[in-house]
Amino acid sequence: MSPLISNGLLILSEIAVLVILFYLLNLTNKSVVKQLLKSQYFSQEQKDNFIKIRQNLSRLFLFAEVVLIIFVLAVDAWLIYQQKDLTKTTFKIISSVPRSFWLNLGLALLKTLGVIFLGYFALKWLHKYLQKASDYVKNKKLIAANDEQIDEFFQVLDRSLINGLRLGIVALCLSFFNLPETIYESLWLVIKLYLIISIGLVIAKTSAAIVNTIDSSGYKLATEAKNAKTVLRFYHNFRSLIPFAQTCLKYAIYIGTAILAFQQVEWLNFLIGYGQAALRIVSIVFVTKIAVKVADLFIEYILLQGDDNEEKYRRSLTFVPLGQNFCNYFIYFWSGFIILRTIDMDPTPVLAGAGIVGLAVGLGAQNVIDDVVNGISILFQNYYIIGDYIQTDDGEGVVAEGIVEAIDLRTTRIRALTGQVYILRNGSINKIVNYSKDYVYAVVEVSVDADANLDRIYAILSEVGKKIKQQNSNVLNATRIDGLENLDSEELLISTSTKVKPGKHIAVQRQLRKMIREALNQADLSSETEVKESDISLPEVKTDKEEKSQSPFSLGKKRD
Repeated sequence: MSPLISNGLLILSEIAVLVILFYLLNLTNKSVVKQLLKSQYFSQEQKDNFIKIRQNLSRLFLFAEVVLIIFVLAVDAWLIYQQKDLTKTTFKIISSVPRSFWLNLGLALLKTLGVIFLGYFALKWLHKYLQKASDYVKNKKLIAANDEQIDEFFQVLDRSLINGLRLGIVALCLSFFNLPETIYESLWLVIKLYLIISIGLVIAKTSAAIVNTIDSSGYKLATEAKNAKTVLRFYHNFRSLIPFAQTCLKYAIYIGTAILAFQQVEWLNFLIGYGQAALRIVSIVFVTKIAVKVADLFIEYILLQGDDNEEKYRRSLTFVPLGQNFCNYFIYFWSGFIILRTIDMDPTPVLAGAGIVGLAVGLGAQNVIDDVVNGISILFQNYYIIGDYIQTDDGEGVVAEGIVEAIDLRTTRIRALTGQVYILRNGSINKIVNYSKDYVYAVVEVSVDADANLDRIYAILSEVGKKIKQQNSNVLNATRIDGLENLDSEELLISTSTKVKPGKHIAVQRQLRKMIREALNQADLSSETEVKESDISLPEVKTDKEEKSQSPFSLGKKRD
């Protein structure tokens, strides 16, 4: 073979080696970015940045490839210009390298090919059996999670394990070559960080399903032990904390993962203390939430147990929010105190500053003080309690009327008969009419023609009053006919009053009107009479002497 042909083939071989090498580098670059783009943990902006990085690296590889090819051609041209045999010179350079180097390089390449071959089948096997495991869990309903959650978990697990195995294969293949120790250390550090973060993400995804599974089992046990005097009977009260527990557990896993990652990188070790403090704060917040729930249940149990009397029960129920708020504020205060200690902050100056700010706010917020003072008066002077039917007045007119649903130091919540909820500031309540003290009178008025037979109508009304006493347990005495309310040339107005239990006057009024109408129809007196629709928003209340009165309780000075 002529020297020209041999030199040409050698130059082509060198260029082919460089092209293949840079092709593999570019292929690796594209594969890595492709995996990053599949990840759900990066935003679209970050993915766009990955694409730009890949493009820049591709351009860099192309530039390096062209430069090296030009360099190789220049060296070969110089050797040819020096009239040296290019083939012999190249082989002389290669033969100057020890034979053991080429032997080790060959063995390393063979081992690398073997590991890549085995890794390929291991990846396929792993993906296949993870998919089978996902289908098995979904079919058997082993955990309390929907199919989407199960699929998402196994996708994260599959991606984490496969990428971890790929990194492990790369590290193992590089270990076959005698590379500097720094490269191995850096690569194993990357693998450890990746595995720590991947495991943390998998556990975080698993935590919600695990909590839901435990909750499902606990709910079944609590339902079975509902009537038994065991701790499980309180489980239903704590189920509202499940979403909060899931959130706290997820944050704790993320923080724990970050701490483990910081421990692997020496120059990030200073962040370990901050991570541990954050983990303690999450634990304190979770325990605080549980303590608040336990305190609420304990207050309810202490105040409401053994109250067979309905009025005593409602009065105890009125004080439940007050006791719960006091305990909750106390728990929150100590939790904040502990959190300040956790972050190595002296709480004394903070508390002093908060006291000064609170004093300034208190002086400027007179309405708040007014609300609290009136709230204390309402609660401890027993103006009204939960379940009472009341009417409130702000000094300018009726504000709300209905059944009291809740009372705290600042506000009162009243449910009207039509369903609306009135939330009133205690400081704005000037007068109160309470229809739930001892008894109340249901007043119904009947309009009759001026020439009607009053004795007959009185008899019918008296009979109806006796019937409603027998039929309705809320009626304390039979209906009493009070007599004529007004005299007119065309009609007369007869007033009746029925003594009923507190807060039952509206229902009794409605029933009594219906019974009077039916009785008058049967007596063929409907054309001569009319049952008046009395003002439900201002029902009348009578005293023990059976005199009409409306005596509001005053809670403060009347506002101008």
